[in-house]
Amino acid sequence: HAGSARLSARQFELLQLPQNLSLFIEAGLAAEEAPGFVTQKELFDAYWEMKCRAVLTACPNEREQWVSLIKTLTDEMSTRQELSVPKARLDAFSPVFLGAMVSEGVLTYDKRCYGFGHESFFDYCFARCMAASDTKLLPFLEADEQQLFRRAQLRQVLVYLRDDDLARYLRGFREILRSDKIRPHLKLLVLELLAAFPNPRDEELGVLMPYLEHEL
Repeated sequence: HAGSARLSARQFELLQLPQNLSLFIEAGLAAEEAPGFVTQKELFDAYWEMKCRAVLTACPNEREQWVSLIKTLTDEMSTRQELSVPKARLDAFSPVFLGAMVSEGVLTYDKRCYGFGHESFFDYCFARCMAASDTKLLPFLEADEQQLFRRAQLRQVLVYLRDDDLARYLRGFREILRSDKIRPHLKLLVLELLAAFPNPRDEELGVLMPYLEHEL
């Protein structure tokens, strides 16, 4: 109870989910006097930074492998639409670095396949890698079969971009709703996501209203 007194109502609400509580602890935020997070994305940000430091402390000469390995892993998972990849797909990376990633709980390894320690960390890493690249969201989706696997990815990409690059987020939001090549379940996801934000921005409502007026 004493620990919860330093958390805001919004923070306490987020930590009701076991996954978020685990991220909170593993990111070292539980030890902070005034943890600074208000979204799940910020919990993932803190987890990424903490684990990156820990792995690179163990492998100081492998700095370039962190992002490269995560991008390779997320690309493979996204292409395969599976949450693990055969170990041979990561043969290009140092066994010592891979061991450190497993030791820190960032990755899991069962002697055959690698995956992420937190299943939803895949969606966050996919979103972060997409945000760091020139990949456009709409062509990525339109060229795909848009099965259920894409739902969590799309949600996390939009959540990430909303915080990281508002203009790109709004463009993706608008293009998805307007495209006749996007399946209804993904359009519905976008609308549900917007409805779930506590305080929608005026820019979001500006994108949404013409679409609603057209449908009405």
